[in-house]
Amino acid sequence: MKYKIRISGGFIGISQSFEGELLMSESKKQILKKVLDQDISVEANQNLRDSFLYNLKLEIDGKSYSKSFNDANIPIEIIELVDEIKNKEN
Repeated sequence: MKYKIRISGGFIGISQSFEGELLMSESKKQILKKVLDQDISVEANQNLRDSFLYNLKLEIDGKSYSKSFNDANIPIEIIELVDEIKNKEN
C-alpha cells in the first residue's frame, strides 16, 4: 500500500507529513477498503478546539483513495494505520 498523509491543526498547529509504502496483510487491506468506501463527511465542529485534520491519500491494490477526517469522525482503523506509520518512521 502506498500512502501520503498530512496531519494538521492541534494546539501548536505544526503539520506532519508522511509518505511511503507499507506492507500489510490482505485482511487489513480489506478492512481499510471498507472503511475508506464509507461516506464520512468532515464538518466544522465548534466544540472541537485544537483538533487535528487528517488528509489521506492511499493506494491499495491499484485503487486510489482520498479522504479527510477530523478528531470527531476518524475511524479507529485509520487511527491505527496512522499510528503504525508514525511508529515506522520514528
